[in-house]
Amino acid sequence: MNQRIQLYIENELVDVFQDGSVNIVSSIKDFREPDKIFTDYSRGFTLPATSRNNKVFKHYYNYDISGNVFDARSSKVARIEINDRPYKDGYITLDSVILKYNKPNTYKVTFYGNLKLLKELFDNLDLTALNYLDKFNIDDIYYHSTG
Repeated sequence: MNQRIQLYIENELVDVFQDGSVNIVSSIKDFREPDKIFTDYSRGFTLPATSRNNKVFKHYYNYDISGNVFDARSSKVARIEINDRPYKDGYITLDSVILKYNKPNTYKVTFYGNLKLLKELFDNLDLTALNYLDKFNIDDIYYHSTG
């Protein structure tokens, strides 16, 4: 059975190479480093530089265009569907544009799940900023565990 991949970037359907592949990796890094815990991500994959994709990426490759341009420094909301069924929600980052004869040929992108880094969930807060922790008395916990 052929599977048709659909990719939406900020709710805009983009063209994909149907004979290509998108490899999604589910990975949790070293749990002893919570700031390094990742969610699902893809290996970099390419999208064709069609007129639809050029509009989505706002002709990123063309430095003469100013104003409403695509900001590749930030990730964009995205979702992957397979045969019109939701598969993964997350974010897309634009890694590069491959030009041929000064025209875009392909866009290289990477897909990340909803939570790229655990620290994003906490918006880079320190533990001291979590008011809920004030309910606990560390001295009592230490005393009961050693006493």
